[in-house]
Amino acid sequence: MTYRWEPKTIDINFCDMKKVEQWTRLEELADILYSYFCQLERESQSETTVAVCSSIERRTGTDG
Repeated sequence: MTYRWEPKTIDINFCDMKKVEQWTRLEELADILYSYFCQLERESQSETTVAVCSSIERRTGTDG
């Protein structure tokens, strides 16, 4: 089962920061959030299921 991650709105208030520092902080926050939600998505994906009967041949798409 794969979960779908819905986008959320985050309000960020920069208090007396220079524009360069604001962009740096925003990029750091974006990297942290991206890696966090990618990790959650990787952990929430279910494992691949296998056929119960082992005598069933699997087609790979390469057999002419």
